[in-house]
This record gives sequence, C-alpha cells and structure tokens, in this order.
Amino acid sequence: MDYAGNYWLQDEDSYSGPNILDKAFTPEDEVMANIALIKDAFNTANKTGLTPSELMEQRDELLEALKYSNLLLDEFGKLKTFKSRWPEITQQHIMNDDAISNAKNIEL
Repeated sequence: MDYAGNYWLQDEDSYSGPNILDKAFTPEDEVMANIALIKDAFNTANKTGLTPSELMEQRDELLEALKYSNLLLDEFGKLKTFKSRWPEITQQHIMNDDAISNAKNIEL
C-alpha cells in the first residue's frame, strides 16, 4: 500500500516493476482483467479453503486417479465375470474420459 492508501500489485519481485492494478502503468482492460482474476481467486480460496495452486495440485491428483480408474476398468472388462457389467463399465470409462478432457492442459 502506498502513502495514499492505494494497493500496489507488482508482477516482479522488486519494487521497480509496474503496478498491474494502476491504469497509469497498465492498460485499463488489463487492469480490469487483473482485478477480476484476483477477485475470483480470492472468492474461490474463501469458498474452498484452498489456494489456486492447492486446487491445481488437487485437480492433478484427481485426474491421475481417474486415469488409473480407467486402467482398472479396462482390466475388469477383460474378465468374464464382468462381461455382464460391460455397459456400466463403458459408461464409467466415458465419464472419466470426459472429466479428463474437460480439465485444461492435460494430456490423455
């Protein structure tokens, strides 16, 4: 916070960087996008109790679990005792694939 009570947010580790919330240093549309992003991150952290990086880590763990689940479903589908359940196994596999595909920056 500066002497006038304005908040400064810099995208560098030093004090020499521009204030990304100040229209004098950053284009107005970028300032508004930064504010919206910060607001969303703050609200999400309050709702979930997790920071964005913690949510990303949790998402990655859940995606790995879904991928492993698909491997197990593939193996179960090969067993004769599970042939009668094949429609449900296939549906679960599709749901897992959809969830994985909906996650950003994830390779199948």
